[in-house]
Amino acid sequence: MHPFMRPGPGTEMALQAHPCQAGEGHEFDTGVKRLRAIRVEAQQVMTGLQQAGISLDAVTAKLLDKGLKIFSDSFERLSKTLAAQRQAA
Repeated sequence: MHPFMRPGPGTEMALQAHPCQAGEGHEFDTGVKRLRAIRVEAQQVMTGLQQAGISLDAVTAKLLDKGLKIFSDSFERLSKTLAAQRQAA
């Protein structure tokens, strides 16, 4: 453990008593419940996509291809513009 990370005197007791650590009612519990609900909802969406015949891998690949093409076209136009400006200068 890094020396600055070592608990000082009385720190261990304070950490043990913290509601997040102890599992007592706290905002932490609400956050955990919300994250679990979001996870369930995301799993349902993914299942629905699969049942509809939509492949997330195919969608991702298509977006990547389109994104790379758009970037490449823009970079090409920028390169041509810069080359023209250099010739004119």
